[in-house]
Amino acid sequence: MRAELRSLDYFESDLSSFEEEAFCVNVIATIGAVGERGGDDFTFEVCSPAWLRSALETDEVVSGQYRLIMAEFDFPALERFVAKRVGQTEGSDWNSIATKLAAWSRWEFEGMTPP
Repeated sequence: MRAELRSLDYFESDLSSFEEEAFCVNVIATIGAVGERGGDDFTFEVCSPAWLRSALETDEVVSGQYRLIMAEFDFPALERFVAKRVGQTEGSDWNSIATKLAAWSRWEFEGMTPP
């Protein structure tokens, strides 16, 4: 079984609240299994090195978990990167794929146990 990117979204207002060089934008990727309907949401932030430097001025440590770094926000480049990364993710079932994706993005069902 292999994963595929269904959609990638961000709120443009997130970008307007940051300087052009220093940004950290929340992104939602809807990802599903190839040949199957539907998908789950995986979230992460896309941040600039300038934002990281700014954050380190007030905090001694900034976690890199669920963050991708881009010099400038380029949505088509981001979409290509995420689609390629997702397309390379395989597993025996959806749960194993989602667990692999959750290494770099927050799965909407992370930490939940089935009833």
